[in-house]
Amino acid sequence: KEDIDGLRGKFMALAKAVPRGKLAWRPMEGTKSFHDVFAHIAAEGNTETAMFGRPLPAGSVMDFDAEEARLGKLSDEQVILAMDRAMQSLSETMAGLSRATIQTPITYYGQKTLPRVATTYTLNDLHEHLGQLVAYARMNSIVPPWSKKH
Repeated sequence: KEDIDGLRGKFMALAKAVPRGKLAWRPMEGTKSFHDVFAHIAAEGNTETAMFGRPLPAGSVMDFDAEEARLGKLSDEQVILAMDRAMQSLSETMAGLSRATIQTPITYYGQKTLPRVATTYTLNDLHEHLGQLVAYARMNSIVPPWSKKH
């Protein structure tokens, strides 16, 4: 829970630090924009919440690609709020895993695995997206808020 909450805080800090006119920026053709990465993170939070056994958030769809496309159509402000809610939901879901449920097999992106294994995949992937967003920010001369000297 602490790791997800820390990621959520950094995702939101970066979302607030990026000027709204830059959210469509992408490093090159064929890559995701800031907006797209926020939608991707929100889609992961929503669909993975359901994979870990909690209800799919209202309005979401279980198919990851469809959920990412749905979220990608939201305005910048809406996608940032969706990302925040999705990360909060995922945090609560992971915090609610008991010793029994963490050993009960689930289907995670089409593969049978244990939640204790899937949580590692989830955290690793979200940290990768944080690195992606930090790189995007630095390419735009935006210093991540937690890196600024006071």
